[in-house]
Amino acid sequence: MTLLYNPIGDAPEIPGIGPESSVADKLIAGYKNLVTTPGFLGAGALQRGTVLGQIAATGQFVDCVKTAVDGSAAPCGLLVDDSNASAAAVPCSVYTSGEFNANAISFDASWTLATLQPALRQSGINLKLTSASLSNADPT
Repeated sequence: MTLLYNPIGDAPEIPGIGPESSVADKLIAGYKNLVTTPGFLGAGALQRGTVLGQIAATGQFVDCVKTAVDGSAAPCGLLVDDSNASAAAVPCSVYTSGEFNANAISFDASWTLATLQPALRQSGINLKLTSASLSNADPT
């Protein structure tokens, strides 16, 4: 019996299936206790790694603003993927626990990294501070 090699596509074993590619953004700084939860992003076009708060009345996640009065002033997680809820609320995933690169997160100007770090730690999010090995520079 002879095995035939099929050179179609990037994955010769299954024609039409190719390898996925991704760009490392270095958001995750360790895999200890990496936990996500599903939810809904309530407003805005936010990028991966944005610090989120949760509106008490609706349970929707939004950009965490320190001066908010709707319950979203307390940081409770980081957005897993870029999401756009400009028109309406959209499903999203939120990191609720883990170790993350402080250089790769996005947060509202009402926060400083010094005040945000202990607030996130209350929710199980630990930020690792600046290090050459944790740079968020483009790897190319």
